[in-house]
Amino acid sequence: MKSLRPITKKEKHSVTFWCGCFSGFSTALLIAVVLRIETKKLMEKEQGASYMVNIFPLYSFLGYIVLQMLTYAADIYFWKRYRINYPFIFGLKRGTELSYREVILLGTGLAVLALSCFLGNSYLDLGSKTQNLKTLIGLFPLGLVAIVLILLFCPFNIAYRSTRFFFIKSLFRCLCAPLYRVTLPDFFLADHLTSQIQAIRSLDLYICYYGLGERSQRQSKCHGHGVLASIFFLQSFQV
Repeated sequence: MKSLRPITKKEKHSVTFWCGCFSGFSTALLIAVVLRIETKKLMEKEQGASYMVNIFPLYSFLGYIVLQMLTYAADIYFWKRYRINYPFIFGLKRGTELSYREVILLGTGLAVLALSCFLGNSYLDLGSKTQNLKTLIGLFPLGLVAIVLILLFCPFNIAYRSTRFFFIKSLFRCLCAPLYRVTLPDFFLADHLTSQIQAIRSLDLYICYYGLGERSQRQSKCHGHGVLASIFFLQSFQV
């Protein structure tokens, strides 16, 4: 019975502090992005409209991830409030589970990075007339996703390594479900992934822009590309 009782995890003051800081920063950056779009009338200009159609969906992929993390933080909050022993249910090692504040910290930190890159990208891209600089600026979304993947697969004991490895193992079992036994954490993760269809479609755009060379043209041909249409067709078979 002792293993079934939820234990109280000691919260760090630094987590609460940085959680509040990143929440404030992300809110301020979001307001700055909205003001940038509205004051400059980007959607009414040809160059601005082309930028929003081609570049904005690349950043929306990270936006969906942030939204999913905040939703998961809300789940943890209510589980903890009603004394549900979620670490035992999901098979997490005692003391390594993330609190809702830590999940909010990761989500808002990612939001600060994404919004900062988008805001800087819009200022430099739309205000620069140098083609070489525009080519370099166009790599901002890809570089941001690369940073996220490096942190996710980092083998060093930083940034919640046990939780990251648990997520990677569960994701691997979800992708190889016919070959591996699916447990409750895998089913829970797969259920969340099925609600992220728009995020997966945004991820497909990275293949089109950076893999198929559409980034340099910016002619909005990705949605009608044959390779991308084939990927969308394969996604329709997922459960």
